[in-house]
Amino acid sequence: MRLAHDFFAQTAEQLPKVVEANDPAPARAMTVASALATAFAAHPMLCELLSAQAGALEHNVSAELVARCERDGYQSLAGFTAAHRTVCVWV
Repeated sequence: MRLAHDFFAQTAEQLPKVVEANDPAPARAMTVASALATAFAAHPMLCELLSAQAGALEHNVSAELVARCERDGYQSLAGFTAAHRTVCVWV
């Protein structure tokens, strides 16, 4: 979860730096998509872990651990989503 948290935090920090506030919405969306594709491509292990996470959480773990992972994941994603929303609704 730390890897995902760090990735989302770093990406959220970078988005406002690469998106031009005065660009039209389609251009901002393309810039965000490109930045995210580049960021995910640079972290292939994270992509594998994220895709395997749901299946791994279904087996041999306690309900408490699943709940904690879900909460941590939602917190990381909330910050990332807020940054994404900010760069997409400028202007």
